[in-house]
Parts: sequence; structure tokens; C-alpha cells
Amino acid sequence: MFPLVPDPMTAILTASRARALLAALVFTAFTACSDGDSGHVYTEGNYDSVMRLAAGARSSGDPINALNIYRKAREMRPSAIEPIIGLAGAMVELGAYEEAVAAYQDALKISPSHPDALRGLGSVFIALDQPELALAQYDAALRNAPDDPRSLNGRGVALDLMGRHEEARATYKVASEKAPQFVPARNNLGLSLIVGGYYDEAIAILTPITNASPRVRSNLALAYGISGDMAQAGRWLRSDYDDESSARQLVYFGQLRTLSIPERAASLRNNPLYFPRPATPRRPPP
Repeated sequence: MFPLVPDPMTAILTASRARALLAALVFTAFTACSDGDSGHVYTEGNYDSVMRLAAGARSSGDPINALNIYRKAREMRPSAIEPIIGLAGAMVELGAYEEAVAAYQDALKISPSHPDALRGLGSVFIALDQPELALAQYDAALRNAPDDPRSLNGRGVALDLMGRHEEARATYKVASEKAPQFVPARNNLGLSLIVGGYYDEAIAILTPITNASPRVRSNLALAYGISGDMAQAGRWLRSDYDDESSARQLVYFGQLRTLSIPERAASLRNNPLYFPRPATPRRPPP
């Protein structure tokens, strides 16, 4: 069962109008207070407006425009860390992971303990399948904010990818205790419990948050499937997937049941449906 998708042409026209409006706003922001020769903005008060425009471009799914606007903001305030973090985030969205690493590292030169930069760098190392380096970033972030559920969750993901599942589960539990409404940590705890063979406990963790996302429901289906309740597994799969996709997953669950727990863990870690891997980096940013 899939959500309704808007008419493609309407979506294209809407996106085009949004980009046109954004371009007009950017032009206004960069010309209203510029010097006649270089066109550079020199009015300090305009910086906040430019940052809002950049954030708007990212939220509307236009990281290329966002990248260019963040670069202008960085020209306006070279010592500010926020435009660099914004640049790095837009680079990630473009698949330019190596460039994003360099940008986050530039941000950390300005503020070595900045939590957004540390978490961002950690997430890129996860995307690059370098969990050891990711773990170091999350640990650094937690030294200054030990209760931050986002850093705790990232730390858990790094540990899971390293095969240190007991430590990962302990970390997710701390995150869930500190922030009970933080769904990513609870969902990842459920998946990590499944990897460890604790199916009933995973079901208890995941069932109350099934409205959060298809991924939660997919993990719940996995827990039911490996525990042998294929009827419940199929029910949760069909809430998001068509019959053919659901049937394929049920076959996979049956295969997992024939494996040892270490073998199941290895299979799940290599399955992008459960441990998503990034798309191949597309190209350097423009």
C-alpha cells in the first residue's frame, strides 16, 4: 500500500515556481546592499536573511541552490560556523561525501567541540562505511553533551555496524531513557535486539511506535517473521508494500530462520533494507 503521489507535471511546475521565487529573493538579498564593483553583500544584517534562504532551499529539495547561497553567507561572515555546516549538509544531499568531510573538518577548526559538526561528520563516516571514525565523532560530541539522544543514537549505529551489538543496545537504551519520544533510538534498539535474537523484546519495543514510519513497521515484521509468526509479519509488511514485495520479504524471513544468530546478524547488516547504505557518491558539488 503506497501513499498517493501528486501529478508529476504539477510537481515539476510547483518546484519550478519555488526555484524562481527563491532565485528572485536571492537576487534581492545580494543586490540590495552590494557594492557596485564586486556585487558582494556587505550589510551584516542581511546575513540572517541569506541563511534563511539557504535553509529554505535545502528544505525544498534544492541542495545546489542551497550550496551557492551558503557560500555567499560564508563570504559575508567568514568566521561563522553555521554556513560551513550548511555547506556540508548540502554536499551530503548531493552525494559529495568526501567534500562534506572536508567541510565539517573546516567547521571543527573554528569550533572543535561543535555538536552539529561532530554529529554531521559522524553521519558522513557512517555513509562512507567507516564506523570506527564515526564512533570517534559521536564520542567527542557526547563528552560535551552526554545526554544528547542524537549523538547517542549515532554512536549506537556505529557500534552496530562494527558488530558490537551489546554496546549498541546499551547506548540506544540510554538514548531512549533520556528522550522517550525520540523514535530513531527506539527503532534502532528494536532492530539491534532482532539482530541479537531477542525477538519478543524487540516486538515490545517496536509495537508502540508503529505509526512513526514504514521502517519501524518493517522492523516489526522482521521480528515477527524470524520468530515464526509469518501471519503477523505479512500483515505488517502489507501495510506498506504490495503483495509481491511482501512475499519476497517473507521468503527472506524464512531463510533467516535457518541461520545461526551470528549468521543472521551478518545477513541483516549486509541488507540495505535494514542497515541502509548510501547511494554511490554522484559527483563533486558545483
